[in-house]
Amino acid sequence: MLRPLRGRITLRGKTIEGLPSYKVCNLGIGQVAEGRQVFPTLTVLENLEMGAMLPRAKAEQAAKP
Repeated sequence: MLRPLRGRITLRGKTIEGLPSYKVCNLGIGQVAEGRQVFPTLTVLENLEMGAMLPRAKAEQAAKP
């Protein structure tokens, strides 16, 4: 993962730039390469929900009020 040239990347008030990719994924953040058109018919929301299919991400999403 690349570090930003300027600015910060935060999640829930904590800086996450420079974290190893597995730690970023454990926070519930994922990436779907749009250029490959893996899910071309899904909406943005549906794409985001696909990322919540990992058990750790699904549990975190369910715990949100």
